[in-house]
Amino acid sequence: MSEPAGLQGTLADRMRRHAGDSQHLYGHLIRAMADDWEAAGPVRAVCAGWEDAPAGWVVQLRLLAGVFRLVLSGQAPELERFYPCLGGGADPASAWPAVRDVLQAHTDQLRDALSTAPQTNEVGRRMPLLSACSWWWNGPGAPGSACSSRERAPAQLARKSPLTRRDQAAALTAFA
Repeated sequence: MSEPAGLQGTLADRMRRHAGDSQHLYGHLIRAMADDWEAAGPVRAVCAGWEDAPAGWVVQLRLLAGVFRLVLSGQAPELERFYPCLGGGADPASAWPAVRDVLQAHTDQLRDALSTAPQTNEVGRRMPLLSACSWWWNGPGAPGSACSSRERAPAQLARKSPLTRRDQAAALTAFA
């Protein structure tokens, strides 16, 4: 994700280029974060010192990953309604004021979150997820089991309580 010299621009420029005209939640938020950076709002306070980070470090995604971790941990429940993966269906264009408030309330935590690279849609992250799903489906000790997965599946599913959307999202972010 390296950019030619001279194209990197300010952090706000990189954020806007990344978001483009995307209408999903992160598109709206990244454009609002760029505006907030320029207005010296809470994005500037959280991202201070990261303004010259290489574009490939995607500071904006690191910040949004930190916000999502706050949501999953219950520290920002007011944002759940904007995350479809948590059952939310609120208009993503209206999320910024609530996100801005969370940035102000959790500045230090979110500044610390910038040091963690975000999970991306890389093929390599599938193996831990597949392993966890296999363990969940088959249960511990399944390879030595006397019955097949097809015979075991109804009983296995009957004794497993369904995961909530929050549990599913938390499990996925654990592989970051």
